[in-house]
Amino acid sequence: MLTSRHRLRVLLAAMAIVVPLFAAGCRKHRHHDDDGDGYYHGDGGSRYDDRYEPNDTQYLAYNLGGPNNFYAVNGAISWDSEEDWFTFWQDDGYDITLSLTNLPDDYELQLYDDDGHQLAVSSQPGLANELIFFVAPYSGRYYVRVQGWDTAHDEDRPYLLEVDLE
Repeated sequence: MLTSRHRLRVLLAAMAIVVPLFAAGCRKHRHHDDDGDGYYHGDGGSRYDDRYEPNDTQYLAYNLGGPNNFYAVNGAISWDSEEDWFTFWQDDGYDITLSLTNLPDDYELQLYDDDGHQLAVSSQPGLANELIFFVAPYSGRYYVRVQGWDTAHDEDRPYLLEVDLE
């Protein structure tokens, strides 16, 4: 008969085996940037290695930081239903300027409040830059969503998102 101490040891040993296997399975769609240039070269292709993933929902949004800062992010929309989310804090009455440039396909830029309500959107046709100028109506957390229009995506070329919090 196993004591509670022995059961705990067996459980911990089993977790030591299962957790790495589970984690490896969760990462199987990710690609590793071997040489630090932002691209994966392992299979002859050149898939961009998006270091902000996973950030495919508002809940998983990558935290950029706080007010009075400028952030520049290179990210990728790698498949047709992917979206990238980023979050930041801004003070009441201060500007939020968002720009989405270097577009490899037709993408959209959206700004949301902490409750998930859309505050602003930029949806220019084709490869035109996306811009949002907004004044924060409250001090708190805001969210940026980048997504392809319809099925637009490009796993090889990143976009540039700039977030200017004045």
